[in-house]
Amino acid sequence: MGKKSAFSLVEVIVAAVVFTLSAAAIFGALRSLAQRRVSDSSTDVRGVAYGQVFLESLRNEVYANRWGDAASPLKPGGPYNMPTYAEFPGYNGTYTVVDDSGSRKVTANINTP
Repeated sequence: MGKKSAFSLVEVIVAAVVFTLSAAAIFGALRSLAQRRVSDSSTDVRGVAYGQVFLESLRNEVYANRWGDAASPLKPGGPYNMPTYAEFPGYNGTYTVVDDSGSRKVTANINTP
């Protein structure tokens, strides 16, 4: 009698189990990686919102025509510490102000928790 070239039922079941376990491990690793990236993105978005709130406070100084005062947060120099806000616990940063032909250039560096 010649050998059969087909797979036995046991071989098919073992191969299916090995494939299923491998696929589950790969998908689990990808899911973990995706969750970590979502968490990092959320922190980044909150950092941008913190910076926007700070820049709005500087814009209010310009609108109030106080940006030329010696005590203004827009006086050239730095680095200055950015204020903290209750809605952004753990976020802080520094900023510098450069006089640029009658306007001011602000560069901010934000630290996220």
